[in-house]
Amino acid sequence: MHAKGTELASSLGLPADRSAFLALAAMLGELLALTPQSAMSIRRLVKLNNDDPVAARLAARAIAVGLDPDSDLVGRVIESIADSDNEPQDFEGGSNGLGDHKQESDSGFQGFVDPYLEVQAIHTLSEVLENCAMDAALNGDFASLTSPGPNGGGWVCIPFKVPYNGVDFAGIMRVWYDTGAVRAGRLVADIRSGGQRRLLDVREEAIGRVLRYHADDIKERIAFSEAFSGFGKVITGDLESGDLEELQQSLKVERDA
Repeated sequence: MHAKGTELASSLGLPADRSAFLALAAMLGELLALTPQSAMSIRRLVKLNNDDPVAARLAARAIAVGLDPDSDLVGRVIESIADSDNEPQDFEGGSNGLGDHKQESDSGFQGFVDPYLEVQAIHTLSEVLENCAMDAALNGDFASLTSPGPNGGGWVCIPFKVPYNGVDFAGIMRVWYDTGAVRAGRLVADIRSGGQRRLLDVREEAIGRVLRYHADDIKERIAFSEAFSGFGKVITGDLESGDLEELQQSLKVERDA
């Protein structure tokens, strides 16, 4: 990806760094036109927030609804997500942009222990997330980011803070909707705990439900695959592959054309 990604970034007047790649992925995720002005605005905000991928996604969301990504509103929303996990955050990848901070985690998904207790925990989690969604709908800042973009689709952004299996998780869920569709088509959760991140991406595709789980702990990815294979097709990868998925897919399509 890096040669084509560098070429694309350079064509927009951007340095070929992680901040620029996050900005481009976020713009593609919003179906925005790749313009130099918007790309530079998003990249600047990402750099100010230590390469936090959520900053890129929220900045692109702001542009999609006609807001200034440098506005106080966007700043407050980003700050609320960054503050949701009390541990210090550093989201910058390795020198090659591939994120070489691989490590095993004590707070990630470790597999099911007791099926009954797991079902109860999932029901409790669902109730908490529903309450988070209602709170977000009543929050003026988050409500301002829910309007559809130029193409009739958009993301509903829902911050959350939930306990699960004895661990406190926080972060933001983004649910894609299309004004012409009957139901939402995709859910992406940026999950944080203990200074670490994971991404869960759930979609309904032609083959059925697909769950994509991104974490830098290989054992954790294996445990997730084994536990959730009955809920749909499971695809796992590292965090970088999730953060930059739209950009990687776009460059792949261009390469294969």
